[in-house]
Amino acid sequence: MLTLIALLLAAPAPTHAAFYDADGHTWLVDLRVATLQRADAWLVPEGDGLRRVRRQVHGRSGHDVAELPAPPSRWTTLDTARLGERRWTPLRPAPNVPAPGEACLEDELHVLQFLGDRVSALRTRRVDFAGAATATAEAFTLDSATGAAAAAPATPPASLGGCATTPAGGLWLEGAGGARRQWHVLSAPTDGCAGEASAVPAGPAAGGVAMPAGAVDARVAADGTTLSLRGAPLPTEGGLLTGLAAGLGDPCEARTLWLTRPGAVAREIGRVAALDGLRWLDEGSPLVAQAALWFRPLDQACALPLSAHSQPVDATHHCRLDEAEGRPWAGPADLSATVQAEWVKRGRLAVEVTVQDAQVTADDQLRLWVGEDRRPTRAEVSQAGLRVRGGKKARRAARGRLQGKWTRRRGGYTVTLTVDASLLGDPPALTVAVDDVDKGGAQQTLWVAGDPIDSRQRRATPLAGGR
Repeated sequence: MLTLIALLLAAPAPTHAAFYDADGHTWLVDLRVATLQRADAWLVPEGDGLRRVRRQVHGRSGHDVAELPAPPSRWTTLDTARLGERRWTPLRPAPNVPAPGEACLEDELHVLQFLGDRVSALRTRRVDFAGAATATAEAFTLDSATGAAAAAPATPPASLGGCATTPAGGLWLEGAGGARRQWHVLSAPTDGCAGEASAVPAGPAAGGVAMPAGAVDARVAADGTTLSLRGAPLPTEGGLLTGLAAGLGDPCEARTLWLTRPGAVAREIGRVAALDGLRWLDEGSPLVAQAALWFRPLDQACALPLSAHSQPVDATHHCRLDEAEGRPWAGPADLSATVQAEWVKRGRLAVEVTVQDAQVTADDQLRLWVGEDRRPTRAEVSQAGLRVRGGKKARRAARGRLQGKWTRRRGGYTVTLTVDASLLGDPPALTVAVDDVDKGGAQQTLWVAGDPIDSRQRRATPLAGGR
């Protein structure tokens, strides 16, 4: 007993904990202040950096070479990239996609569990060719960095009946307390069973910690700090998992997350579905060091309304990025920006956007939407100067009331704007975005100020605090 107490006293207290869900999120708990944040990406600490993993949906137009209507194809991939890299690496080879008009492919990867070091998934494939359909299912667990497959359990059962008559691979899944167990997966190669699969345990669970009273899941750090879940039991505690294509359990199950520090009362800090892949972290972890670029509280909006004060604001956050289809964001050196604004003489708003861009090209530009009207004034500022969109009427309205200057600087460029209050409207509104276009044509966009403009959101965002 004295030895155990001595070990607990000697164990360094973690400052944070991170875990994952199957929908592409990483969760971060600040143990010092009992707060919960989420990143819209799978982020895995790796040495002094981070590795990202994503599930990406792809599609091909449903038209053949003669532009005749044909069923479209859809498939998904699992890709990885270390932060700083400018390309995604597939964890598994992409499927063979038929030419348009030849056949219709539905190849889906259903991520069942992401544990940081491993990802477990069910792949369902359905091909319609000349009116005949074939369907298959495959289950696997991969190393999230290399794509290497974990060993499949041996000697699967012959049949479970129904849509579970054919071995479809094996999985490693994490259950309550962090215990990991292998599972056999069975499906059926028939159209009527497309997407259906069931799993049975291939052996006993290994590892894990004892459950605190009232908890359905828990993890315990070396110093005794405990994170636990209360609510509905985890699905992996049963002897049979069915309908795997729908995931593991109901993501809407009500489970609450509780933090217990040694010698303190348990505190409820939020709602989560599971503690998959939980790891204890200190302040030296790259996940903690870069948290401000990736994580935010669930009740905090992503968009950053422009505020008219003289201090620069760092607008860089992954949630404000529209990443290029072909490559990941490589971090702040790749694209980041600060913005500052203040009211100056004669009722004008002065705005300065400082952009850090590792590869400045002639196609890089700053876009802005000005005014609270349903159809705001649209303009661009690039190396070629200021350009107002929308025809002669828009250009006349902006003449003398909107000015923009693009200046090259080391590591990027700066754009300065001066906007008349009469163009900003009442309340004054302005949305600003930076388009980073690589030499190869890949484009990523950082929404520096305001909500993203799209087909549903056409108006500029009012300034925080107005005038």
